[in-house]
Amino acid sequence: MYNENWLDEVSDDAALRQEYQVSISGGNKINRGSMSLSYLDEQGTLKSTNFKRYTGRVSYDTTPKHWFRGGMNANFAHTQSNSNRYTGSSASNVFYSAQLMAPIYPVYMKDAAGNNILNASNQKQFDYGPHRPQDTNS
Repeated sequence: MYNENWLDEVSDDAALRQEYQVSISGGNKINRGSMSLSYLDEQGTLKSTNFKRYTGRVSYDTTPKHWFRGGMNANFAHTQSNSNRYTGSSASNVFYSAQLMAPIYPVYMKDAAGNNILNASNQKQFDYGPHRPQDTNS
């Protein structure tokens, strides 16, 4: 009745990683400067995970006299992530649970005819049924 694979439902074999960097620099004998920006967008192999990072750096150096040199640097970084925050036992390991889930247990809630039961937003609902083997309700 069920033709579902738990591992396929939780993992993304085509997770994409994009990283972009740009930098400029220049100056003369007295003043030198540089600036760089970068962006990273990484989708996780677990469908519900991802990571984004924005970074930048500005640098300026000056030597107005042969005996005087000064400079400054500024850096910034901002990250956003969505990850599995569980630690410890195998009960919280999504991949472990998905690999060991017997195919007799459906991924999504079904009616008596085997059709997916949809929620108010017209999305399939995961079946966390009360009759699962131990350590598979995570």
